[in-house]
Amino acid sequence: MNRPDTPAAQPLGSESLQPPTSSGPFYRLTPEVGYMHPRLFQVIAVSQGFFHIREAGTGQVKGFRCTYSDACALAEHFEKALP
Repeated sequence: MNRPDTPAAQPLGSESLQPPTSSGPFYRLTPEVGYMHPRLFQVIAVSQGFFHIREAGTGQVKGFRCTYSDACALAEHFEKALP
């Protein structure tokens, strides 16, 4: 509860947030705080020793591998193959 003599607490990192847009009450990190080039494919651990390569935008599974390093290599291959 805020007392009249104390300022309202700001959320941690709020100085890097831009105000909500007209599309909704969502905040976007400014470029110097967020990622400049976000990954298009994500490596997701499904079970022990089994990894899916998922397209970040759609959530579709594009491939799978049995080791993490092979899954990362496949994800990088997918990203390089895009125009």
